[in-house]
This record gives sequence, structure tokens and C-alpha cells, in this order.
Amino acid sequence: MGRTIGFGRSAGNRIVTVAIALTTGISGGWCLSCQPPAPDGVVIITLDTTRADRLSVYGFMDVEMPHLERLAREGVVFDQATSVAPLTLPAHCSLFTGLFPPGHGVRDNGDQPLSAAHVALAESLSARGFRTAAFVGSVVLNADRGLQQGFDHYGGVRETG
Repeated sequence: MGRTIGFGRSAGNRIVTVAIALTTGISGGWCLSCQPPAPDGVVIITLDTTRADRLSVYGFMDVEMPHLERLAREGVVFDQATSVAPLTLPAHCSLFTGLFPPGHGVRDNGDQPLSAAHVALAESLSARGFRTAAFVGSVVLNADRGLQQGFDHYGGVRETG
């Protein structure tokens, strides 16, 4: 059986379908013989266990967050985003594969890493010319948990012991 990707599609298709559709739509679709543009940057920031109602981006003004505010102004903010899992590792596995926890098999923050049989977002982006890097601040997201798949650089917290 081949590698799986979210939403029941084959590897390499579903994750970038939206990006391809947007690129085609933006260019008008009429310039099919033109050289494709260089890929724009994609930045994904996850703030684990952070309440939206305590971020200045969502109106909480007791704390200044100028860099996050600038990213919000210049990027896309998802006001109604919810997690498919209440735990860090399964939630991130779902974010990066498009699969619910039963689909990717990671149900808790324990010893079950994300299987290499699942195509991760960074793999799809790398295959399309993006440079990829992840800077993690949680031992739960260390490289041995499987989320490093496809990243040119993956680092942050070091395991102790």
C-alpha cells in the first residue's frame, strides 16, 4: 500500500490542490505556457495551549505583541480555527497530514510517532521547490515523533536524559 495523505487522496495530490488552484486563478489560467512563478513563502505558527482571547491579534490589549500583530496584518488569520485533538502531538500530526488521529494513528503525546507512510505537508512543499524549516519549543514535537518528515531543518528543544 502506498503512502497516504489526508482526505483519502493519493500522496502528493491533496495538500497542494488548493495552492495550485489559487495560483492558477491568480494568473488567470490563460498563461499555461508561461514559466511558473517562484513559490511564495508559507509560515505556519502554532501556539500550543495559548488562549486566543489573550492575544492582541484578537483584541486583548494588556500585552504587546508587535511581531505577531504584523504577521496577522500581512498574512491570513483564521478566526474560527479549532483543533481536531486536545493534545499537542496528535493535533500537529493532523495539521501536517490532513488526517484525523484515527487516520494517522497518533492518539496521544506518548511513544507512537507519526509513521513515514503518511505524507506530511513539508514533504509536499519541498517537492514543489519550497525550503522548509521548523523551530519547535516542545519536547513533544521533537524529531523522533515523526513530524520532521520533509523539513530541510527541524530543531529546537533537545531531549534530556
